[in-house]
Amino acid sequence: MLFGQSGGGAKIATLMGMPAARGLFHRAATMSGQQVTASGPFNATSRARALLDALKLPAQRVEEIATVPQEKLLDALAATDPVIGKGSLYFGPVLDERTLERHPFYPQAPAISAAIPMIIGNTHDETRLLIGGSDPALFHSTGSSCPQNSTPRCGGYHSGKQWSQRIARCIRNTRRAMCSSRPRPPHAPGAVRSSKLSCGQRRAPCLRLRAGLEVTAGRR
Repeated sequence: MLFGQSGGGAKIATLMGMPAARGLFHRAATMSGQQVTASGPFNATSRARALLDALKLPAQRVEEIATVPQEKLLDALAATDPVIGKGSLYFGPVLDERTLERHPFYPQAPAISAAIPMIIGNTHDETRLLIGGSDPALFHSTGSSCPQNSTPRCGGYHSGKQWSQRIARCIRNTRRAMCSSRPRPPHAPGAVRSSKLSCGQRRAPCLRLRAGLEVTAGRR
């Protein structure tokens, strides 16, 4: 059985759609790493060029990257992602139509892994670490100050007022879910989407974990 969390889960979800991996594993479990789609080749090329630029290596000498010290490679990864436009470089699965011939779980679960039972779950408070690690002050936010403190992290998509209202609504919904006796909803939309696509195949058993409190069984 293969099990992976975060990036490890994304790799396992990708293996589910790779012909070369067929028959190499017989059960799979992913947690907070639901790789529904892969990057396109153009985005991958843009990121590779950004990395080479950060290393001051021309494309004609790309082979030399194998000799670059690990510390220098890690420093280069801090370059701004040219696709997202902010944050460090993202490297993930690429739909190159050779090793990976289709998106892992889009538009439906991969037929080549239809007989592999799969468990899909999420790390309960992973997002708290991801956000709080870069801004520890957010750990001390209250229900009333959280929308205001969180809005700057969400800029660039909607106005500050729109984000503040959405965050306040999210807090209300979370309180309702966390303070009731009902099972808590899954935290990662990707997990919900891939579990739906996976169970929609209706072949191998599929277990869908709901925030660690409830397990529902279906057929994929």
